[in-house]
Amino acid sequence: MTLFPFLLGIIHCFESDHLLAVATLNDGENRNIKSLLVKGASWGVGHSIPILICGLIYMSLEVFVLSGIPIKLELPVGILLVAMGIYRLVFFQRKNTKTDGHHYLTVGLIHGIAGSAGVVLAGLTTDTSFGGQSTSLLLFSIGAIIGMGIINVAISQISSISRQLKPIQFVTALASIIYGAFIIYNHI
Repeated sequence: MTLFPFLLGIIHCFESDHLLAVATLNDGENRNIKSLLVKGASWGVGHSIPILICGLIYMSLEVFVLSGIPIKLELPVGILLVAMGIYRLVFFQRKNTKTDGHHYLTVGLIHGIAGSAGVVLAGLTTDTSFGGQSTSLLLFSIGAIIGMGIINVAISQISSISRQLKPIQFVTALASIIYGAFIIYNHI
């Protein structure tokens, strides 16, 4: 067993929709690195839950649970990005728009549901044993959890050293709306 699934989990964190979601959630005012790591890791945990559930069902029953779902699973991610961007635009002037770990967990969960299909199928085709497949999914999830924690800290640090925090939040919110609309357009 290699560390490839772990590294893939970290690399997966750098997808544009993931970065925009965390950047939009990040209020830029929290300087506590431990708290930032926990919030980002919460996103990773939320992202990992549907992947692990779908993977375990697939490995146990050899039934891919998402194959019969008629909707395009990326659509909720697009809607969420638009809603988060609008929320941040409307409330970005207010001081009390902090987000907690539950927000991160929920957003990660929605992203995980949308991305479960590809991750499960890619991760489970490299090894045919139950133990190997389980290890791959677990390593991928650990990589995503650690990666999102680090990314959340990095985004906050970039925001905190910038004297132009409000414009950065404005641009991030606008980018979230535009990219979310792009996802919606491509999945309806």
